[in-house]
Amino acid sequence: PEFQVGDYYFQLQLHPRDHRGSQRPDRPDAVYLTLLAELGSIPARLFALKVRATFRSEILGLSRVIEVKDSPVRWRGGFGPRDEKANSAVDAHEADELDWHVDVEILEEETPRRTVLRWPLDAFENVRAGHASVPCRAGFHAFHWRHFEIANLAPTPIGFRVDLHPSIDATGNFYVSFRMDKAGPEVEELSLRFELSLEEPGYIAHSELLSGGHREWLRPLGVASHPTACEALRTWEGRLTLRLQVTVESFVLMPPKPPSVWSDFVSPSFRYLLLSAAGEEVGGIPEPMMPLQVPGATFAAACASNLTMMRCLLVEHGVPLSSIREASYDGESEDVHPRDLIEDFLRESGSASKLVLYYAGHATVDGAWCLRWRPHGQRYSAEVVVPPQDVMAWKKSQQPINKRVPLEVIADSVGAGSWCLAAKHELLQGRVFAACAPDGCAWTAGHGSAFTTWIVGRGPSPWELTRVHASVMQQEPWECSHVGAAGPMKPPRAEVEADVARQKATGKLADVAGGDLAAAARLFKAAPSPALSLASTAAATSTWGSRPPSSVTQMARTSLLEGKGPLAGTWPPPVSPTSLAGGRATLGAS
Repeated sequence: PEFQVGDYYFQLQLHPRDHRGSQRPDRPDAVYLTLLAELGSIPARLFALKVRATFRSEILGLSRVIEVKDSPVRWRGGFGPRDEKANSAVDAHEADELDWHVDVEILEEETPRRTVLRWPLDAFENVRAGHASVPCRAGFHAFHWRHFEIANLAPTPIGFRVDLHPSIDATGNFYVSFRMDKAGPEVEELSLRFELSLEEPGYIAHSELLSGGHREWLRPLGVASHPTACEALRTWEGRLTLRLQVTVESFVLMPPKPPSVWSDFVSPSFRYLLLSAAGEEVGGIPEPMMPLQVPGATFAAACASNLTMMRCLLVEHGVPLSSIREASYDGESEDVHPRDLIEDFLRESGSASKLVLYYAGHATVDGAWCLRWRPHGQRYSAEVVVPPQDVMAWKKSQQPINKRVPLEVIADSVGAGSWCLAAKHELLQGRVFAACAPDGCAWTAGHGSAFTTWIVGRGPSPWELTRVHASVMQQEPWECSHVGAAGPMKPPRAEVEADVARQKATGKLADVAGGDLAAAARLFKAAPSPALSLASTAAATSTWGSRPPSSVTQMARTSLLEGKGPLAGTWPPPVSPTSLAGGRATLGAS
């Protein structure tokens, strides 16, 4: 059956066991919710749609809830509960009748520079009661907040947090405040206009324009609005749904400051192959989340941001898009076999003076890349493991001895240093730049991996993060240089000097004799953290907050690294459609 929710049309699909196949009985699910893009009024350039769906079957006695935020293309394919018990119950059902009910609610709609957020509060009287139970003369505390993103402003979406602050009097009115949660130093100034309405009482407030600089948007209270003036809130009980339409009217970005290593792999005369492989279907070990991460952040989202940041860095420095090839092997996207893609890249070098192969994703303990390949036109996918020795052999086989183009490999995964050892053993003509040691661990945040955000100039270095979070994480980049030497990279000289100056200023470092940088470097790498095995890494679930800055004030940088202040913790959640009363629908089908 087809049904409408606001401006969107959905279809509920039932897939019998014979149609699902025996190799992957959970994909597609027994029951599926799909978006019908050819019907309704879908906004132009819709980036993402977040939907909460409750699937119920009274005959089977089942109830499952999903919340999915994804692109319209993925929604056309649909999503289901992905529950083996539900699939088995449908398969075992032999009666002539079967009922399914689905309750669909649109929570977020993300378009260029605008996001619509629907925020359901199940019992508004509890919001008032919870506020009254805590003494606070100013009424600044907030127990309810949501996260959302606005796209098309920077290379990666900018994350915001909206807080609900109940008023200090008995009217039940409130105000909201916004602050940036996931934005690097590129946002210098921002003007944001929002329109607030309450669906059940039918209240619509006037739109407001909020403006501020980087420091204002990152402070704990963010930028606050005026309070609502709805008389119905004084005695309101039950569900109350806030609808916020947030639009960025103007912004100013600061250019990033790439570290010194960027020039080694960025040139208009190079050709690039950017690969990623992360997600539930991908084997191997993902990078663990850094401390203080946002709940719900995933390595798959981080890998997508990694590729976006790399592509933006290359384009900003004059690399034509025709010289950049991207592929994501997550088991969902269809593409050629990874070996065919890599061999074609190595063979068809054209006039490039260097080939750069970048990878971010899952890997084995010994650093081999783990990809999930889905052939064109096929429903099922297969695991492909690419060890470093194979890539070195493919390069030799695809390039004649008299026409070999240097290859640079950038590996952002656990055990990435193994690529350095393999390059040294195989006498690679080129360079390998690895996120960690051969038996080491690379770390990530929800907005991108620590290694990649550093090499593109949008975050602190792994040495700095290791020093701050020494009790939890340790990460030391490796390289195999052009002369064939493989081992740990040395911290950039500028970073050593900055660390010495910082510690001198805080009194934590005695005057190093004569400004000896070698002695400073030894102290810089002191206090090693406990060894972290990849076995424990695979199960790590710690989280880390917003995007690390690289060119804002040192105070903001320190607050982030220590997990304090407005930059610590939080990032993406809910939002909705364009018609005020049409954000929710319930369908019952037999």
